[in-house]
Amino acid sequence: MIEPTIKKLLQAIGNLPGQEAQYLMAPPVRKLYADTASYKATAKQSAVCVALHLNINNEWCVYLMQRTNQGVHGHQISFPGGKVDAEDVTYLHTALREFNEEVGSITEHVVIGMLTPLYIPPSNFYVEPYLVVVQAPIVLNISSDEVEKLYSVPLHSLFNNANVSTTQSTLPNGEVLQTPCFKITELVIWGATAMILSELKQWYITNNLM
Repeated sequence: MIEPTIKKLLQAIGNLPGQEAQYLMAPPVRKLYADTASYKATAKQSAVCVALHLNINNEWCVYLMQRTNQGVHGHQISFPGGKVDAEDVTYLHTALREFNEEVGSITEHVVIGMLTPLYIPPSNFYVEPYLVVVQAPIVLNISSDEVEKLYSVPLHSLFNNANVSTTQSTLPNGEVLQTPCFKITELVIWGATAMILSELKQWYITNNLM
């Protein structure tokens, strides 16, 4: 089941829906920052790892984590990832290194490619998301300094429109916004993570990948 899925994903990666799909799960104000390239030069550089894998029920899932109470995005649900280090050769290297440091070692994987980059205004981050398929169980080594809890979330739950809702978010200036989110059991996923998942969802639908 893994190899046919990898083949389909690799064939479809050139047909991403892009920002319009991302903004389905973002408040309208985020469109003010749509020119991602213009922010890249002055933003903090980062990458995240969107790691797909099969669970014990043979369901395709993605790893998400709740961050510890650190920085602007403390306690939020996110992908494993973080800032580009000086020794990182590529953004992909950053994404995989951060996954290893925060969650554990990926012993076998295939890189599908980069999803659409985005800019995160509250923390001034430029982010490149990299989609990978994990082919063997990871060796867990969760960083207690950075990760409060690790989740393996089935794609069918994320792609179910019944799990799309809204939540309140507070900007650094104190302004409160109603923002789209995914609500799955105790998880409330919003912000950049929801935007990346929204593109993944629309990409799957457009290319009949499920």
